[in-house]
Amino acid sequence: LQKGFIVPLLIVIIAILVIGFGVYVYNNKKAETPAVVDTETQPTNDQTAPDNKQENASITILSPNGGEKLQIGKAYEIKWTAPAFSSQIQLFLMDDRTGSRQAEPLLIGSASAATGKYLWTIPSTIIPNSATDKGSFKIEIEEKSLRGYSDMSDNYFSIISSTATSNWKTYTNTQYGFLVQYPSDFVLTSDLTATQQKSVSSYMGACPWNNTYANVEPNEIGLCYVGGQTSDGFTAAALNVIPNTSTSMQDCQKTQQNNNSQLTKQTIIGGINFYEDALGDAGLGHYLSIDSFRSYHAGTCYNIELNIESQVGNSPSWNGLDSDFVSMMSGKLKSILSTFKFTK
Repeated sequence: LQKGFIVPLLIVIIAILVIGFGVYVYNNKKAETPAVVDTETQPTNDQTAPDNKQENASITILSPNGGEKLQIGKAYEIKWTAPAFSSQIQLFLMDDRTGSRQAEPLLIGSASAATGKYLWTIPSTIIPNSATDKGSFKIEIEEKSLRGYSDMSDNYFSIISSTATSNWKTYTNTQYGFLVQYPSDFVLTSDLTATQQKSVSSYMGACPWNNTYANVEPNEIGLCYVGGQTSDGFTAAALNVIPNTSTSMQDCQKTQQNNNSQLTKQTIIGGINFYEDALGDAGLGHYLSIDSFRSYHAGTCYNIELNIESQVGNSPSWNGLDSDFVSMMSGKLKSILSTFKFTK
């Protein structure tokens, strides 16, 4: 090579080496840089798929689910299916005879959802369906969690009296146009014997056989309990019908506050719309519990009272009538009430 070409040749070789090294470094850096993934649009392996089982889960009532006839005092199984992850549930009895929906559903009880069943003995405090009712009851189940799963019977079922009414007597009042049936352990006030009058005599006049009582209303018709079942402190029980032609429809159907601070509620019994109140009275160691049912029909206000009267019992620690006895007696009175009908 000529001497004048050596320097330019060295410059070209150095330039090629520098450029090649730069390309090598660039390619290595690019390989080390992680790819950017749009996580909002492209799922990764770390994402959890939606739990379709939980989204589609529900509680389903199996029975009673409509059309059944259940009897007061007997035990029945409420059955359901529930998702495996469910916890506790609450069971309620809904009565659609309550027209205003002011009455709270009756809490039957609580259970573990996994059991799938609950044994329920129907209490005598429930007013049974009459023979003309097609059924008015449903079961509602609610899960006690944030999921809030619930279900209700698909159709209505009936709750009937524990006692057949085929052998009951029938009282018909042609003046005020109504009838009512009653069992053999109840007697009309007009039919009470002298011995029975003494047995039902009471300070508060629960059984209005004696018109000298201040709280006996004109035209009051009473059915008094004369059976042998009793409890410490019990004095009398009766169903009384009080027709009043001078009470206006507005006053007969008015809403008022009861002794327990609850308001009047509407209840349909045998196709009749009643305004129901829980009342009471007391004096000189005596207490009168009154369930009042008012209905306005053909210019007359009918007030039906279910009365249970007690006095201070013999036990030093007496705190009122035995609850089981009260439940039993209340059931008897409500069974009679369920037979009440207008005849004109």
